[in-house]
Amino acid sequence: TLSMATAAPERATAAVRPVFDLNEWRQYQSADFIATRNSLMTAAALATGAARVPAHIDLARFYLARGFYVEAKGILDVVLAEMKAGEEDASVLMLHAAASALANRPEIALADLANPVVAGNLDSQLWKALAYARQGKWWDVREKFKNVEFSVTALPLDLQRIVIVEAFRAALEVRDYRSAAVRSNDLDVVCVPPEQ
Repeated sequence: TLSMATAAPERATAAVRPVFDLNEWRQYQSADFIATRNSLMTAAALATGAARVPAHIDLARFYLARGFYVEAKGILDVVLAEMKAGEEDASVLMLHAAASALANRPEIALADLANPVVAGNLDSQLWKALAYARQGKWWDVREKFKNVEFSVTALPLDLQRIVIVEAFRAALEVRDYRSAAVRSNDLDVVCVPPEQ
């Protein structure tokens, strides 16, 4: 991240910007589902020009906050299909990668994260770890999770739980019991609900 900031100052802010806004996430979770979805769908359908991408991103973020990962991926598929190769938007790619990893489409997530637009982003390591977990590549998962503590704590609690569970499992799979104990404590902190 520091090397990128030195080499390309105009992209330095993109390297550290969080993928999810926690206040927006909470608002989407507590909002009336049908009314909010219909409003966001209408805005996305009617948006033209420069407003089109942000309107679709808002709808995808809503779906992600409500746990509709496949639907979020579908909305972002539309946005990416309309972009020319080499002109991809970093926020769209990161959200698409996150939605793909959460929707158990790790190959798609890894392809997104290999794009140079987001490859150097610190958050990309977190989503790579989750994609590798979906593939059962536990050594890779453990290595990727080593340096993403800041990215994990910046996530909404629902996503923190998913990520920590995968990190916990990876530690157990590779018999790194010290890391497993740390992840177990992390799970206690984020209060895993009974259904999980």
